[in-house]
Amino acid sequence: MRAQNPFILEDEDEIEEVSLGLLRLSDKIHPHEFFFKINSSRKLQFERIVDLEICGEYFNYQHSVFQACDGQTRNIIRLFKNKSCLSHQKKEIDELFSDENPIHYLIPKAEEVDYIMFSSDNIADFSVLLPSQNINFSIQELITDSNHPLYKLIQYEYYEQRLKKN
Repeated sequence: MRAQNPFILEDEDEIEEVSLGLLRLSDKIHPHEFFFKINSSRKLQFERIVDLEICGEYFNYQHSVFQACDGQTRNIIRLFKNKSCLSHQKKEIDELFSDENPIHYLIPKAEEVDYIMFSSDNIADFSVLLPSQNINFSIQELITDSNHPLYKLIQYEYYEQRLKKN
């Protein structure tokens, strides 16, 4: 029996408005420091789960993924690292002007974004989830729809990757 995905929409033909949170850290700190501070100041306990893998023509990339579950609302919050944490070159670049390089961003036009937040309950105000105690960051809401490539990547492709690994 195939596992149910709490993030997949019931009617795949219906286009739904989706809220994503773009989290920018004002201080450059390592992910383990950031999540230690978040976990020590909130009831939500984030843990690192299976990385998001993206296969390019010349490189394979991995993006860190962290997840927490709110026990009361059963809301699942995932934070995807915008910048790849690992890349592996598959073959030599044989094009003069290739768009691929060893560093990959989920949102290439927003390299200053550290994490992309996604909530199973489609929460519009992400600042409620992560209050800024001892950490300086800002969260900007990005409204998109269920047909957007970024949404499809973190919703469907990531879930399919997790099924294959389990």
